[in-house]
Amino acid sequence: MSKTVASINFAEEVKSSFLLIVVVSLVLGYLIFNEQKKRRIPSDYDTIEQNIVKTKQKIKELIEGEELPDLTRSLQEIQVLAEGFGVAVKLGDYKQFRKSHQKGRIGDLEYAKSLRWTGEINGATRDVLVFAKMSQQLVPIEFDSLKISGHSAQATFTIVGS
Repeated sequence: MSKTVASINFAEEVKSSFLLIVVVSLVLGYLIFNEQKKRRIPSDYDTIEQNIVKTKQKIKELIEGEELPDLTRSLQEIQVLAEGFGVAVKLGDYKQFRKSHQKGRIGDLEYAKSLRWTGEINGATRDVLVFAKMSQQLVPIEFDSLKISGHSAQATFTIVGS
């Protein structure tokens, strides 16, 4: 009788071990499957590297950009244009706006710092407005403010150059 009891215990041990292996395998499989579902690759994964290269190229092109015209030449053009339209141009002190031609850095990209010179324009409102529009087509100029008083106007500007 002891042989049958031992064989029954052995058979039950094998069954319970097999059942335990199946349950552990199912639990591990479920956990691994859920982790893999969380780790899905984005749909644009193949193009990420290409997008990074394109973006770096665009940044480089923007920093290099077009060469700015010589600042003194731009100032001469503004003065000639102002005489043509009958408006008075008053420039700020050059020493205040003079800067060295040092290079700046954005990350690993290098760029040349620009020179700036500010001034103001006085004249008839219509002439100042036409002058502002025409000057923006000729030189890199930015108008900061415009004050209109009756038939006269005053505008402040900044010219950028190299």
